[in-house]
Amino acid sequence: MINKIKQYISKNNLFSSNDKLLVAVSAGIDSMFLLHVLMKLDYKIEVIHCNFSLRAAESDNDQKFIEEFTSNNNIKIHVKKFDTSRFAKKEKISTQMAARDLRYEYFEEIRSSSNCNYIVIAHNSDDDVETFFINLLRGSGPKGLSGIRKKINKIVRPILSVSRNDIHNYVNLNNIYFREDSSNLSSDYVRNNFRNKIFPLLSDINPSFKKTILNQIKILDEFYQMHSHVVGEDLDHLKSKVKNGFKIKLSDILFKKFPMVYVYELFHQYGFKDFDSIYLAIKAKESGKVFLSDNFKLLVDRGYIYIIEHYNLNNVTYKIDQNVKEIFNPVKLKFLVSSKIAFIKNSKQAFLDFDKIIFPLNIRKWQNGDSFYPLGMKNKKKLSNFFIDEKLSLYDKDNVWLLCSNNNIIWVIGYRIDDRYKLTDNTKKMYIANLLN
Repeated sequence: MINKIKQYISKNNLFSSNDKLLVAVSAGIDSMFLLHVLMKLDYKIEVIHCNFSLRAAESDNDQKFIEEFTSNNNIKIHVKKFDTSRFAKKEKISTQMAARDLRYEYFEEIRSSSNCNYIVIAHNSDDDVETFFINLLRGSGPKGLSGIRKKINKIVRPILSVSRNDIHNYVNLNNIYFREDSSNLSSDYVRNNFRNKIFPLLSDINPSFKKTILNQIKILDEFYQMHSHVVGEDLDHLKSKVKNGFKIKLSDILFKKFPMVYVYELFHQYGFKDFDSIYLAIKAKESGKVFLSDNFKLLVDRGYIYIIEHYNLNNVTYKIDQNVKEIFNPVKLKFLVSSKIAFIKNSKQAFLDFDKIIFPLNIRKWQNGDSFYPLGMKNKKKLSNFFIDEKLSLYDKDNVWLLCSNNNIIWVIGYRIDDRYKLTDNTKKMYIANLLN
């Protein structure tokens, strides 16, 4: 068993004997088996343990068990106790997802601060099979069916080739102590339902079904790697950069032989899941259709699909004091005050009457209902109508910022100043704002 895992580590280039490893240990059978193997192979290791406070005294006893084990074996340990339920409620996510987020954030924090090369996780081949079925039910697509990754960034899984049954046999034979997790018997978790209810039924039908699924996962993994490489390269050629993202012509997707494959491959990596609705919006060329993931916005507009980073900046204001000469966020602007009255007609520059401005100025996003007096006009105009006149796309409108004085818009940045703040024969000093690329 030890040699089998050693060969697996070497064959898949997971890590070397010179690397320092941060081993995630829960106190359960899988992680204690992993810890034992790495100790036998004489790797340089530190242990990390998360107490999620989900099983009362049982969670605390797991922590004590690990602390005592590492102390007796002279292994450095990192431990943190979390209020997982509170975090899940605050973030409005499941307890399982909360534990996962807390766990991996803490792992990376300690890996970096302790100069460890990799985080080592105790997923085994049974976990791989369970994940396959869970992803199948969730509609995760080909990537989700291609198995748990052996190595991704700084996370490695060296016992993915070992079954849970083999682990039990080895642990019993070598008298390795571990703690049972009572939550493994609960039906509250999807994974446990597969493990405790569905898999026994599948075993009755095909006693070697797990081996069959693992073989299919290998095939699907190779197929997906080939498929994603070909499609990914094609998509890279179709992308055009825009601010905070990129755009692709609708026709470049629709004219593909298998457009739904391209829709999946393009959008799943940005957190989008409703591929059918996205495809229908693309097919209908439904301008104005917007989809949101956690961090990105997908916009269909005027023959293009836009993917842009999504931040809720509608209520964010950036203040600019009178002595500020330059800013870089949210847009790049340079400011100048001059008594020499002259101007150039250029939408990238705003020439304003200094004495009419009240500091501090502020920059904000435009909002529905905003209006101003466009240069050359004596009547107020809604920004939404101004954008129509300027033939701005939805993408362009989404990136409009306003320079304001005392709640009045004095410049729709990059487009038009407000007529009330223009230079006149009575202007004694002017305030110049330059929009930088």
